[in-house]
Amino acid sequence: MKAAYIAALSILAACSIGAYSSSVAYTKTTVCSVPVHVVTANLNNNSVKVTVVMPARGRGSAEPASKLVSRSSPRAALTGTFFDTKSLLPTGDIVINGVRAHKGSVGSALCVTKDNKAKIVPAKYRNHYDEGAFETVLAGGLTLVYDGKISLNPRAEGFSDPALFRYNRRTAVGVTKSNKLLMVSVTKRISLNKLAKIMKELGAYEAMLLDGGSSTAMFANGRFVCEPTRRLTNLLVVYDTVNAENNKKNTSQAQSANITAAKPNIEQTLR
Repeated sequence: MKAAYIAALSILAACSIGAYSSSVAYTKTTVCSVPVHVVTANLNNNSVKVTVVMPARGRGSAEPASKLVSRSSPRAALTGTFFDTKSLLPTGDIVINGVRAHKGSVGSALCVTKDNKAKIVPAKYRNHYDEGAFETVLAGGLTLVYDGKISLNPRAEGFSDPALFRYNRRTAVGVTKSNKLLMVSVTKRISLNKLAKIMKELGAYEAMLLDGGSSTAMFANGRFVCEPTRRLTNLLVVYDTVNAENNKKNTSQAQSANITAAKPNIEQTLR
């Protein structure tokens, strides 16, 4: 089943999102008996770029996902990291175009280098990676898959709220061994372990949980295939050559800061 699905992903990668990009593909499929939305971005194509968008007012604010997307015009977008529901500050580090936009406090990190190499850095190594070496960082998530194996240890990564362990709508990001980014959204309520199995089945060599519940969002094919019911503080987005100019606009959002976010109120962010 896994081999067949990976073969299907390869075919999809040759297809386009809305006939715009041959390196960014969307599909809705079923994995582990669960309906799954998947965007696959081939980072071996240098015209494909991954970054983070934040509200126009910056840290400590939130916007409807539709506004975040309309202003930034990405090819695809996915819910980003958790955020504190009172301060509206993201719980993890965010680096945009090589500039720190926010410093968080917990979780693993999706890191993308200037030459488009992506990896998931587990929470235990967060203090050992050079933030300045990456063009994009989105931290505050929970490791699901590492070195090709399911790896779940929420409490060791700073997550202790029982709400995280409940069945819920989920989003996740993964990286394959061939340097393809997997952006995944599941609207059916599932467990963390089920999500980890899905990411592994999709071919993720490394994968990380992102915010979910009422924050669950995915934009692809020019529309929201999953739309959140709450305002968001950040989105993970993908650009290609067709809309690369919009990526440059995000630089203005990346103002250097050294603000430590509060630990996430997972119970509220996952509702």
